[in-house]
Order: sequence, then C-alpha cells, then structure tokens
Amino acid sequence: MLLDAATFDKQTIPADLCIIGAGAAGISLACALIDSGLSVLVLEAGRLDFDADTQSLYHGENVSFNHFPLEHTRLRYFGGTTNHWNGMCARFTAFDLAPRPGIPHTGWPLSAETLAAYYPAAEHVCQLGRVAWDDLTGWQHAAGFPALPPMPATIMPGIAHWSPPSRFGEVYRDTLARAANVRVLLGANVQELIADDRAAHVERAEVKCLGGPRCTITAKRFVLALGGMETTRLLLLSQRQQPAGLGNGSGLVGRFYTDHPGIDGLELRLMPSAAPAMRFFLDRIDVGNTGLCGIFQPATALLEQEGLGNHRFTFSTGGEVPPGIDSVRALANVGSDAEARTEVGRHLGNVLADIEDVANLAYKNVAGTKAGPFPTHTGPQSLQVAVCHISAEQFPNPDSRLTLSSERDLFGQPRIRLDWRLQDRDMHTMRRGLTLFGRALATAGIGRLHLPRELAGDFRFLVDYAAHPMGTTRMSADPRQGIVDPDLKVHGIDNLFVASSSVFPTGSWYNPTLTIVALALRLADHLKETPP
Repeated sequence: MLLDAATFDKQTIPADLCIIGAGAAGISLACALIDSGLSVLVLEAGRLDFDADTQSLYHGENVSFNHFPLEHTRLRYFGGTTNHWNGMCARFTAFDLAPRPGIPHTGWPLSAETLAAYYPAAEHVCQLGRVAWDDLTGWQHAAGFPALPPMPATIMPGIAHWSPPSRFGEVYRDTLARAANVRVLLGANVQELIADDRAAHVERAEVKCLGGPRCTITAKRFVLALGGMETTRLLLLSQRQQPAGLGNGSGLVGRFYTDHPGIDGLELRLMPSAAPAMRFFLDRIDVGNTGLCGIFQPATALLEQEGLGNHRFTFSTGGEVPPGIDSVRALANVGSDAEARTEVGRHLGNVLADIEDVANLAYKNVAGTKAGPFPTHTGPQSLQVAVCHISAEQFPNPDSRLTLSSERDLFGQPRIRLDWRLQDRDMHTMRRGLTLFGRALATAGIGRLHLPRELAGDFRFLVDYAAHPMGTTRMSADPRQGIVDPDLKVHGIDNLFVASSSVFPTGSWYNPTLTIVALALRLADHLKETPP
C-alpha cells in the first residue's frame, strides 16, 4: 500500500522491519522481502513527484575544493536518485575489494565471490537485458563495428552495460502497492532514531511531515537506505544516547567520504583507420534489449605495479574545430588582442599538436582548393574528434568527511556539511593514468590524446565530481575501523542496518548503483534467514 504520513498524525505505527528511504537500495530491499512473512514499512521523505520544498531539505554546506550544490546531486522523492540516474552499470572485481599494499584503510570484509553471487539478481532488478561482461568482440560484431587495432597490454578495452535507465519509483511502484506485507509511507521525514539507554537497540524513529503532522515508528529492525549523505546525517542527528551520533563510538561516522573524481573534455584526435572501430566506444549503443558502451581501463597488473587507483576512460562525440585552428586565429590577432598575447605559449602548443589540420588550412587558403594534403574526416559518416573522460577511484581519506552544519533546514535540523578532499595519490592516479592511456592510444595508432599542461602541477580546479557519495559508514570486520559489519549491521546495535553506498570501504571507478542493489539483495536474504 502507498500511504500518506500526514494522515497518521500523532500515531504510533508498528512493523517488523522499517526501511528508511525509497531509492535503489530501499525499493530493492522491500521488493525482495515481499511474501517474506515480515511486516515491512518503507518511509519515503518525498512523495511520488518532485516538490521544491521537500528538495530544499537536501541543501547543505559544501566547503570542498569543488563547491558543487549538494541538492543537485540527489532527488528527494519516491525512487530517490534513480530519478536522474544515467543507468551505467559495472561489477566490482576481486581487485576492487582486496587490500592494497601500502594503502591504509583499503580492503572489503567481503569476498569477491560473495558479492558476485548477487550480481545476476541485481542486473535483473536494474533491467540490464542480456548481460555478457567479457564478450567485447561479440558485442562489437553484433553492433556492426570492426575490432580496434591491437592495444598495448597495459590498457584493456571492455564494456559497461546500461540500464534503460530504470526509474525505480516508476518501475516498482505497482509491485509495492500490491504487496500485502509492505506499506510505503510518503512524506515521512525521519528526524531522529531513538535507542535504549545503552544505545544498543533502536526503539523508534520520530517522523515529521512538512506542514506539521508527525508520527512515531516502532519496529523490531531498522534499515537506513537514505543514500550516501542522508544516511550519515541521520546517524549524526540521533544524539540522545550518543552525543557524537548513533553508532559513532568509533568516531568514524561521516569520515572517509569518497566520490569518483574525474576530468572531462579531453580531446582525442583520431587516426582515419581507427575512427570506424572507435564509434563503438562513443556513448550508449543498443543491441537488441541491451544497452552498452565501450570503455577502456588499465590492466590490473599495471595498477598493482604502479600503485594506482582503478580508473576508466569513456568517450563521446566531439566538435569539428580542432584547438590548433582556433589558436591560429588567435595568433593572427595577437597584436590587437591582449588576452591572446598572454596565451602565446598555449596557442603555439595547440598549433603543433594539430599540425595536420593547420597545414590543411594553410594549403587550402594558398591553393584555393577545398581539400588539403592530409586526410580530414568531417563528413556525415566520419569521425574526427572524440571527447575523452577519465573517472577514477579515490583512496580512503579520514579527513574527507561529512559533518553537521550550523545551517538549518525547514524542520530546524542541522544541514549536512561536506569537506571533500583529494590526496596526492588520487591526483597521481589521474595524471599517470592519462599519460599511460595517451601513450597506448598513440602506440595502437588510434589517435593523439591532448592532455592539459596543468596536469604537471596542482590540477584540482580541473577535477569534477560524479555525485557518487560513498564511504561514510564504511564496512569493516573490526568495530574500531568502520561503522557496519559484513552483514551491514551497525557495530554495537543489534537491530540497525545500512543499505547504501556509504558502506563501501573503497569505490573503484564503477557507478555504484548495481553494487548498491546487490548488497541490498544480500541484506534481504540475511534478514529473512535471521529472526528479529
């Protein structure tokens, strides 16, 4: 049933299990518990559609090197952030879950085999269609594209699968509405979790609705599925029994915030012979009932040898005007353009990098012809420029963190405060990764990757975010090293669990949604097998 929390003003609502949050994790978990014999109550802060006042509760303070608005990265209504998810999916590997020599705080307390067992069901939930992760050649053939030239062993072409993308709130709304043992309470903003005197057992959740109504939820077990930021915020707000926040005896709630730092807009000048094959690696391709795209990623041996974080490269179609041509035009006006005079070095570098295009332009202007001596590829069936994007793993950093802000939301509650920090080893991963990838593309005869000069120094101003908050309630076998155990139960609290990317100890380069769903399905099995 789908119900309105405002109609339960001043009431107490019981359940066997209370799931707080109806995004990818909460909806997957609730659907997996249909017909489980458990009375399941799902609390969703928003309603079925976007509402500006509700969304404003996601505003926060961002003091990071990248001051992106926190409310732009998440959506607070039924379906959560899947309402603007792009759908890219990939599986975490054994390398991603293993400890890294010399890198503190790495390693998952789960085996790759344990996680892999839940990926097929998660792929079904995410509507991936036919899945074949390792069949690059087969997918290229099925889509009608030739194979790439042989690549150096340091770089591996591969694929990522795409969800339609599934808007979980739309896809699974009727399923939950029909479920006899599941109730979804809309407009239910959880303000605080109340535990017993020892902070060892959650007794109830206090709920408020915009406009005034309030209610209390009692349950035998609670699952926090509010996403990578709000899960952390709710624990920090729950201070009655533990002043530093519920479950925060280690002091680690909110620490180890990670995202996927990346750099976009890097141009790849393609060789004519490689352009047809590279079309497989541009954006999404649909083959039958399956969406996919080609990706490039470093070989595991290279990552281990160089101590790099995992990362991947994707491409999209680019423009037709090479930077060298724009620079020639700028240099032609250097006498009258003050800005051009200060950028002479950069423009000369662009000219040298795009010398074939510059030579063509000069030849055509002098000879009065439409064609130059070097091949060009600007026709409707050709490809000249591709735009490259790197997305990288961020290593765990306890100083990168979420805390509570002095700013207040519409309920008078402290907003979240983000201080996202990168380490030198994160910057090294991107710098070294791009350098090695550029060499590999040149060696294979695919093209020239233009790297910004700023990579030689501090290039944080070039780094963008992926809106994949992870790590702030990290999973660990040792209560001193994290917040939840391998079964996603909060250390020291017998009935509180977390289903969120916030439990990831490390995040590889992969979009987290598929793994979030896999962990939620594993938690569903644990809850069914373990009596409350």
